[in-house]
Amino acid sequence: IDGDYKKIDGEESDDMGYCDKMKCEIRLGKNLTESQMEETLLHEILHAINNVVSHETIESLAHSLHQVLKDNDLLK
Repeated sequence: IDGDYKKIDGEESDDMGYCDKMKCEIRLGKNLTESQMEETLLHEILHAINNVVSHETIESLAHSLHQVLKDNDLLK
């Protein structure tokens, strides 16, 4: 994935991703596959713009959006 993002290291290394709204920062796990990284980034973006929807809904939306993007060759 192109762009500026930080990889999670240290104690958080088991996490796939993390959204820090206070720092306006998304972090992605170090050992993710390309597909996991893409889906996790979508997941964390949804967390960043959402204050109401449940985590389960975000999980479902991220998975669905990722699949649509892949199916239509919209990812590099």
